[in-house]
Amino acid sequence: MNAFGRYNITVLGSMALAASVLFSVAIYMRPLDGDLTRVGGYLENDFGWNVPQDSFEQPQFMLAKSIGDYDKHYDVVVIGDSYSRRTYTGWQNYFVDLTGLSLITLDIQNVSIWDIIKSPTFLASPPFLVICSSVEWGLWLRNSQCAKAEGTGKNDGMKNILSTPVSPLHRKTVKNYPKHESFLERKISLDAAASYILKSSARNIFGINVSKAEKFALNRKELFSNKGNVFLLVSEEDLWMRDFSEDKIDIIKCNLLKMQNKVQSNNHTRFMVMVVPDKLTAYSNYLVDKKYASSGITDRLAEDQELMIPRVDMAIKQAIDRGVEDVYLPNDIHWGSEGYRIGAEAVCGFLVMRGILQPFDASSGFNQH
Repeated sequence: MNAFGRYNITVLGSMALAASVLFSVAIYMRPLDGDLTRVGGYLENDFGWNVPQDSFEQPQFMLAKSIGDYDKHYDVVVIGDSYSRRTYTGWQNYFVDLTGLSLITLDIQNVSIWDIIKSPTFLASPPFLVICSSVEWGLWLRNSQCAKAEGTGKNDGMKNILSTPVSPLHRKTVKNYPKHESFLERKISLDAAASYILKSSARNIFGINVSKAEKFALNRKELFSNKGNVFLLVSEEDLWMRDFSEDKIDIIKCNLLKMQNKVQSNNHTRFMVMVVPDKLTAYSNYLVDKKYASSGITDRLAEDQELMIPRVDMAIKQAIDRGVEDVYLPNDIHWGSEGYRIGAEAVCGFLVMRGILQPFDASSGFNQH
């Protein structure tokens, strides 16, 4: 055989081997489900959740596609990021279940507070509460500049809108079980397999992270239900929280106060900020490498008594300390169903503590059947 023939055989053989490896990995991989496994080049086999997650049979709130969907009265208007855009699992379902209030959610990426307060519906029939919900690092992305806030955000004379107790509705939830398809049942994705091979090879062979996810070792392993539960997957944005200056905090406060002043200027609607702790902050107590630990920014934001900020971060961290599994999903930046429930209860509890809602009996919990 001449040199050209040997070259062809070598090339074709290499291509066949690469194709075989790619196809084998694609067959082995569980379908990608989480944000972090998708962008990070990690396997669902290692980081997919393995305990049932609750969802509601029917969404209990309106998830608007645009400001045009805000065309009738709602008791509560939420403007939020991806943590608030979970139709069947979102915290708003639990909030409505506890309070019986009507609620609409608008996408903070497409709608601003100013769009809401200028809308005909808000002007004609304002809600009693507007909630701005964002993950910690997202507050800076959307509040990097601020004009001086005008007026006062306190509105000490504002009456409490709800004067009668609210009763939990206990709407029916269902269990979503993790999908463990057999090899024959799985949907094969060569693109996902190629991405995994590229990113994992760069990480494990060359020590280079070419993805937007980071992995950290934990000193406590029962916090997640996945196979690789001694590791924490987070988004690269979570690392921003370690170097958050006081100047940035002041700018965020300035913007939030400006929003609050505008929303509450009708002396009817209250404004609240729901800060969702990022995943790295929430699990910082259990990081092996403490140099990446972060206390988050909610403490510093909540120092301003003019802002209504429920301590969702404390409720989430306390649940993690108790060993509640999958408060955040192991393969995702978002909460599991327990996280969404805890977040909603923290918001409701805060409103009761402030006298905005009358006390309710949450001791019976939610209907988990």
